[in-house]
Amino acid sequence: MSSSQASGTDEAMRPHTLEAIPADADDACGEYTFVPRDAEGDERLTRWLTAEEDAIVDLSEWR
Repeated sequence: MSSSQASGTDEAMRPHTLEAIPADADDACGEYTFVPRDAEGDERLTRWLTAEEDAIVDLSEWR
């Protein structure tokens, strides 16, 4: 998985869309930090979570 943004066709219908950012520059540790796509400044430092790559699943495949 590379740095990417969760996508949706209608952003108004998906207000909690997250951006996935590799925890380290070369993506070696296998962890990603998720922040709200519309977060800016200090909000990016306070509204986040980190998950290991093997805990991340594609929602459409999971369903």
